[in-house]
Amino acid sequence: WTKPVTISNTSRTSYDPDVALDARGSAVAVWQVRISTDDLPRLEVHTASRPSGGAWGTSSRLDPDGLEPKIAMDGQGNATAVWYNVSPEYPYGLSGADKPAGKSWTTPREISSGHLSEEVDLAVGTSGTAAAVVRAYNADEEPTDLPLYAVVRD
Repeated sequence: WTKPVTISNTSRTSYDPDVALDARGSAVAVWQVRISTDDLPRLEVHTASRPSGGAWGTSSRLDPDGLEPKIAMDGQGNATAVWYNVSPEYPYGLSGADKPAGKSWTTPREISSGHLSEEVDLAVGTSGTAAAVVRAYNADEEPTDLPLYAVVRD
């Protein structure tokens, strides 16, 4: 293990981190950052990466309106991230972006919409196929009546 290093902006509260490694040991991390301090905080998705044997790069904002980000990598070092999005452009849906090995993140895009969610999980296979599962949330339903939704990118 290395000595701990700060990868997030220390002037904001960061939480819900997730990290993925490729076969060579390169790492990409995502987390959410609390921007406002009122009762309904605004949350952003941030990211940082580290090449195999190198140092963590500067963190950057991936999306200004995201919750609970998850990340996974394929065997070639291509990263995929998904998160629950609450922006007016993609109301109550799942958004995502890709980071090809050695390159910058793609522009975030809507993956699915029309459902609230509380939990997201993500996996990426060695060939790049990705699958995300989302636990739906509806304030009008009983906790036992919450379905799971799945999306796949071939």
